[in-house]
Amino acid sequence: MVGELSEDGEWMWDGEKWIPAPRTRPPTTPPMVQQANPLMNQPQSQEPVFLTPSMDYNRLTAQVEFLGNHQLASDMRSIPLSSTNPIVLGVAFFVSFMLILLVIPMVLCVIWALREGRNKQRRTQMMNSAFSIVQTTPVPAEKIHMASQFM
Repeated sequence: MVGELSEDGEWMWDGEKWIPAPRTRPPTTPPMVQQANPLMNQPQSQEPVFLTPSMDYNRLTAQVEFLGNHQLASDMRSIPLSSTNPIVLGVAFFVSFMLILLVIPMVLCVIWALREGRNKQRRTQMMNSAFSIVQTTPVPAEKIHMASQFM
């Protein structure tokens, strides 16, 4: 087989003849590059480190995933982000406008009509009371000469 090494590892078969095997170097590891990470440069303390929750939904989901709560992160990803549909927004604006324009004045009219009905009932009761007082109470003698203006 082509590329087969001899038992001693010194020779390689190229398909026609044995040739010296290329020298393989042990893999070298690249030198560690010091990255600017403030958490790595700080001495390790016993106090826990907390993340500041992001107001951005996608970033918050990534933070939850980073902290190891894969189930919650998966659930958060499964909920679609809402988008503003101009048609729905227009309908909502129209309905709100109609509520302000039509319903509120109608409610005010109903309240006014109920109040006026109650006031009319009170006026009727007062007139009946006054009518009976006028019919049954004699005019004082000192005011008889003025009674003609009320007849």
